[in-house]
Amino acid sequence: MSCYLVDEKTIAMIAAYAFHNDLLNYGCCYDNKHNYSTLAETVSVLARANIDSVNHRYGDNDDTQADLDYIAECIDQAEKFVFHHLQQIPHVDLAKTLNCYSYQACEPDDYFDSDAFNIITVCREQILRKLPGYENASGWR
Repeated sequence: MSCYLVDEKTIAMIAAYAFHNDLLNYGCCYDNKHNYSTLAETVSVLARANIDSVNHRYGDNDDTQADLDYIAECIDQAEKFVFHHLQQIPHVDLAKTLNCYSYQACEPDDYFDSDAFNIITVCREQILRKLPGYENASGWR
């Protein structure tokens, strides 16, 4: 298995989707212990988790400035997303983006207990709710 830093636009899209859809106050993110009340903080959580995953897989890197530059570029990209643009992205594209990110960020043993995983989870839940026919489907009501 390989691991890499995802494109800055990948993290930007996920963070902007979660933040602009107000998903960070519900579900598994509703514990008031998180540290992402702004778009930049949301981006930082996701970017840092991806960096930590790469470091976990290949050993810590000592290039702290490169990490900071990566996070800054992710923030810059996220600030370029506007809510209207996010609404035009097909849900299947968002779902695939979430899966790509999660695969690249899952190396640390605590990933599934992390803020990054919680952000991914609430985004996935929102995308499922947007599927055609979801509201009228049989099952939990």
